[in-house]
Amino acid sequence: MLGYATDKLTPVSYSRLFKYQVRVSQAILIVSLILLTIGPALSVNLTEIHGRVMVSGLVLFYLSVMYSQHPGFTRLMPSRPVSLIMGILAVSWSLTYVLNQWVWRILLVAWVVLYVLIFIERGIGKIPLFYPNIFTVIGLVSSLTVIVTNNPLSLLGFPLSSLTSLMRRVEDRRRPSYLDAAFFTMPVLMYFINHPYSVTLLILFELLALGIPLSLPKRVGLAVAYPVGAVLGRFGLAVSLAVSIYASSLSALHMVLLGYVAVMMSSLCIPMLIPGYLWLWPRGYGPEIPILIEGAALLRLAYTYVDSWVIYASLILLYAAFIDILIHYAAGRRINVEI
Repeated sequence: MLGYATDKLTPVSYSRLFKYQVRVSQAILIVSLILLTIGPALSVNLTEIHGRVMVSGLVLFYLSVMYSQHPGFTRLMPSRPVSLIMGILAVSWSLTYVLNQWVWRILLVAWVVLYVLIFIERGIGKIPLFYPNIFTVIGLVSSLTVIVTNNPLSLLGFPLSSLTSLMRRVEDRRRPSYLDAAFFTMPVLMYFINHPYSVTLLILFELLALGIPLSLPKRVGLAVAYPVGAVLGRFGLAVSLAVSIYASSLSALHMVLLGYVAVMMSSLCIPMLIPGYLWLWPRGYGPEIPILIEGAALLRLAYTYVDSWVIYASLILLYAAFIDILIHYAAGRRINVEI
C-alpha cells in the first residue's frame, strides 16, 4: 500500500501524513527554485549545463506542485515512507543529472515508477476529478525516454503534461475529449524530440489539449494574473508553432518554455498553488509578471536574428519578474498551520 484513501483517515492520521507530504513538496520546491534562478545566467556561455540545470529545475518544480496537490486530485494521501523516498530520489536525481553522473538514470526510473504507481493505486479514471491525472502520468512515462535519447529536452513531457492537467482543472475542462488522443502520443514525441516534425506536433497537440477555456477565474485574489497568463500562454504556443515551421526546433522549444511554461508558472502555479503549501500569501500580485516573462521570451526568440545584446535584455526582463515575485512574497503574510 502506497497511500491511504483520504475519506477513511481520521483527522489525526491525516495530519501526520500531511506533514510528510507537504514538507517533501516544500523541499523539492526549494531545490527547483535554486536551479531555476541559477539556470538563466548560464545561457550566455555555458549552454550545455544551462540546459540540464533548467530542465531539471522545471521537472522538480512541477513535481513539487503536483505532489503537493496529490490528495486533492486523487483522494489518496501517500504514506510517510513513500513521501520521504519520493523526495530523496527526486532531489538526488536532479543533482546527479546536473553533474551528469550515470546514476541519474537509475534514480529517474525509481521516482518516476514510484509516482506512476501512486496514481495507479488511486487517481486514474474518467470521472472529472481523476481524468486530468492521465495527462500527468503520460508526462511521467515520456520522461523516461531521456535515458535513450540522452537529450534534456526529452524531459519536457512531464512539465508540459502537468501544466496541461492543471489548466484543464482551473478552466473547468475535466472531461475526456477526442482531441486529447493526439496528446497521448507524448512519449513518442519525446523520443523523437530532435526531429523538427516532433516539435511541431508537440506544440500543436498541446494547443489542441488546452482548447478554448470554458471559464476563467475572476481577476481577484490569488487568481488575478491567471486570465492574462492564460491568453499570453496560448499566444506563446501559437508563436512557437509558427517558429517550429519556419525556424529551428530549439528556438521553438525555447519559446515554449519561456513564452508558455514560464508564463503559466507565474500566473497559475506561483500565485495560486504554491501559497497553499508554502503557507505564505503574496500581497499585491499582478499581471505584470507574466507580461514581463512573455516579453523576455519574445526577446530570447529575437536573439537568433538580432545582435547578442537582445539576450541580455531578455535576461533583465526575466530577472525583473523574479525580483517582482520575491517582493510580493516578502510583503505577504505568513499562514500558521498546525501540523
